[in-house]
Amino acid sequence: IINSFVREMFQNSNDARNKDLPVDPETSKSPPLLIKMGYENVNKENLPALDIYIEKLKLIRDTQPEGNEHPEFFKNAINAVDSGQEITVFRFEDFNTEGLEGNDGDETKSFNSLVLSEGYSVKSSAHAGGSFGIGKNAIYGFSMTRTVFYASHNPSGEYIFQGVGKLASHKDGDRTTERRLYCGIGTDCESIRDIEKIPSKHRKLFERNEPGLTQVALAPYKGEDWVHSFACAILRNYWLLIHEE
Repeated sequence: IINSFVREMFQNSNDARNKDLPVDPETSKSPPLLIKMGYENVNKENLPALDIYIEKLKLIRDTQPEGNEHPEFFKNAINAVDSGQEITVFRFEDFNTEGLEGNDGDETKSFNSLVLSEGYSVKSSAHAGGSFGIGKNAIYGFSMTRTVFYASHNPSGEYIFQGVGKLASHKDGDRTTERRLYCGIGTDCESIRDIEKIPSKHRKLFERNEPGLTQVALAPYKGEDWVHSFACAILRNYWLLIHEE
């Protein structure tokens, strides 16, 4: 899981590098891609709509057909977010990148491509790596609840927030709903474009003051020696780019 996560997430960030940043006169190079990542324990009160989210997890669990693997998944997922006063998250942030742009419904822009759509991706360069938008799902595989929050700040100064859970279609009364859950604003849970519209107790986790993208995986997997595992995966996949600064 870690090797796949590192390979795909770093590739996506590298593809999103802002090539228009001023060149360093000493090195004659553009600023390098910077990535910051790590685990955090967050008080439940600081996560948005958590009570509603847990109710939905239990509803999906209770409406799944018998005999599939879903009951065990939802048992572990619910336990990860509904026990204790804190929940672990994994924050992945990139810098010197372009962040996301475009309205919710604009399929030609990066926000819709990364956050809302499946099966394709919008790249800023024809030489970008990856294909078919498969890599953007790596962070979901890293979450025990397959749920991710996105917070972006782009060079135009636009802020975008959206939460997405990729779970399972389920019955809600007489209606069968899609497999996704969204965290946003209004009855359609649209993306939030003004951080002031996020309740103050939730903002700290999703603040961005520099262009780039923050992705927060809810209830991530964690090995005992995760720093070593991540370091090995980074060097295995990206030693040449690191060597070339």
